Amino acid sequence: AYPTWAEVFDAVAGGDAAYGVLPFENSHAGDVSEVLDLCYAHRDICVCDVYDLPVSQNLLGVPGAHLSDVKKAVSHPQALQQSAKFIRSLGLETQAFQNTAAAAKSVAEAGDKSVAAIASLYGLSVLAENINTSETNTTRFIVIGRRMNAAGNRFSLLFTVDHRAGRLARVMQLIGAMGFNLECIKSRPMPNVPWEYYFYVEVVGDLSAEKSKELLDTLSGVCRTVRVLGVYDRQAAR
Repeated sequence: AYPTWAEVFDAVAGGDAAYGVLPFENSHAGDVSEVLDLCYAHRDICVCDVYDLPVSQNLLGVPGAHLSDVKKAVSHPQALQQSAKFIRSLGLETQAFQNTAAAAKSVAEAGDKSVAAIASLYGLSVLAENINTSETNTTRFIVIGRRMNAAGNRFSLLFTVDHRAGRLARVMQLIGAMGFNLECIKSRPMPNVPWEYYFYVEVVGDLSAEKSKELLDTLSGVCRTVRVLGVYDRQAAR
C-alpha cells in the first residue's frame, strides 16, 4: 500500500512494484481525474488490465456508537460522493481524507462516537449498510505496469490535436470510418497550457491486428501527438 496514487505510479516506474492497482472511474461518481492525469504524465507506464468491481459502501463507527450519534462522515471524496444522498438525508458534515483506510484509522484512533467513516472495517462497527446512492455502484480499476501487452480486445489511446475548429471531430470521424467503435472518450486540461486539452479514448479492437496499426498510422497524421496507453481484455458491458 502507498499513501497516494502518485506514489503508486512512482513505485511501478522505479521498479519497486511490478504492478499497481488504482481506481479509474466510478459508475455513479464519474472519473478519478487525478489517476488519468498521472497516466498522461508517466510515459513509461501502461495499462495492462482493467477490472470492474461492484462496491457497497458502509458507514462505520467506533464500538458502542449508534447511527443517531453520528454528526460527521469522513472518507475519500469518491466514497463521499457515491454516498451523497444518504449523507444529506442525515444532515452530516463531511471531511475528505486521502483514502478510505486513513479515514477509518482516524475514527478508530479518535474514539469519537460522533464521527464515522465510509471505509473498510479497521476494527469499527457497521452503523449503516449499502449507503451508496446507486444500487449498481461499480468502480473500474486499472492495473498499471511497465510492459505493454501484445494483444487484447481493447486498447486505449491518449492524444492531442491542434486547437483549431474541427480537429477533434476529424479524429472521431476517422476512427468511425475505419470501423472502430469507441466505448469511452474523456478530455482533461493540458498541464501548463490553459484552455487546451488532451483526450483519452477506449477503442474496441486488437492492437496487434493490421487494421489497428493502420488506424494508428492514420491518427499520427491528424493528431499533434498520439500514444497507446494500454492493451487489455475486457468484457463488453451488459
